Amino acid sequence: MIIVVVLMIVVLAIGVGLGMVLNSQTAIVPSSTNTTMMPAAIKDLSSKVIPSITAYGAVFKIDGKNLTLAYQGDSATITVADDAKIYALVVNDGKSVTNQINFSDLKIGDNVSVNIKVLPDGKIQGTAVIVLPPPTPAPGK
Repeated sequence: MIIVVVLMIVVLAIGVGLGMVLNSQTAIVPSSTNTTMMPAAIKDLSSKVIPSITAYGAVFKIDGKNLTLAYQGDSATITVADDAKIYALVVNDGKSVTNQINFSDLKIGDNVSVNIKVLPDGKIQGTAVIVLPPPTPAPGK
């Protein structure tokens, strides 16, 4: 009986020791791994194969050509290109109509969808902005 208890304690001690050694070796990820992956991601996202990505949110701040969008507690600032097209989506009698507007027509609180392009230097640039209509209330509310 005493031999079984001693044997279990020895096995437990070896298991804990090995676990600590393995955990210390695998838990640390060199920071160079993350930095070497980022240029590859930027290269892919700035390729011609991915013409744009969409950002969505409410306009929180307008500073020159920079739009800061906020959505569910997160935010991002996007520099809108000088030649970017700006549209307002309007719904009239159940029909959607898109009107081209000026950047100066954008307002704080507008819900927008921005087509963005990742530039080779990793910065993002807005290539088109669509102002979305305000949400319609659910029937009966």
